[in-house]
Amino acid sequence: MTLRMAAGWSQKTLRLQKQSGLNAQLSGMSLTGLAAGPIIGFFANSRTILKFKNELALEHPNYACEQVKKAIELNCFAILLVDDYHNVYAKKVPTKLITSTATQMDSCLLDIHPTIPAVPHPQQAPLHRPVRITI
Repeated sequence: MTLRMAAGWSQKTLRLQKQSGLNAQLSGMSLTGLAAGPIIGFFANSRTILKFKNELALEHPNYACEQVKKAIELNCFAILLVDDYHNVYAKKVPTKLITSTATQMDSCLLDIHPTIPAVPHPQQAPLHRPVRITI
């Protein structure tokens, strides 16, 4: 009820309305359901949601850099996971042999814990064992 009144008083939509609409869209809500959202005031118009989604994508690299800088400044514990193995599932079988020009797909997850101090870096011993290769 609060969201509807807020949308009725102003043409601007609340961030919660945009996030709720994006969540509904990504969860598979039909176009009919998405069209009813602005009427009941639960979430924003589908164009507003698309604009919000694009803004999030454009802002994300800067946001990620800021978070990493904060973690370094606070000297807190951070975990970085990088994975380059993907299973891609599709409902339809591709009609072409090559469906993408991508040569590699990666996933990257950074988890920052501001309340946990960082693990000290050992200065006396190397982190990795050197491997000699003779050609």
